[in-house]
Amino acid sequence: EEENPSGLPEGFFDDAELDAKVRGVEAPSARVQRELEEGLKKFAKEMVVETERAEETRHEIDEAKYEEVSVEEQEFQSRLASRLSDLRRQAAARRETAKAPESV
Repeated sequence: EEENPSGLPEGFFDDAELDAKVRGVEAPSARVQRELEEGLKKFAKEMVVETERAEETRHEIDEAKYEEVSVEEQEFQSRLASRLSDLRRQAAARRETAKAPESV
């Protein structure tokens, strides 16, 4: 059994706050407040970790989307360059065809 300076047993007083004060131990209300504050600090730390994790996930998704869009844009640019090259060849061939009857 715990030794207390007053020599009174735990629960001697009906008032738990007074009982704790007389026995020289932490009052129930102080313990509840301390536990609540500790719980809030723990929750805040967990929220920081979860926020960082969510942010990291968002960045990964954004990067993947950017890469996907970039690849699509490169493919589109490649198709346009190929089409431009084809059109230039066709225009050159038409110019050659148009010049051929004049020189005959």
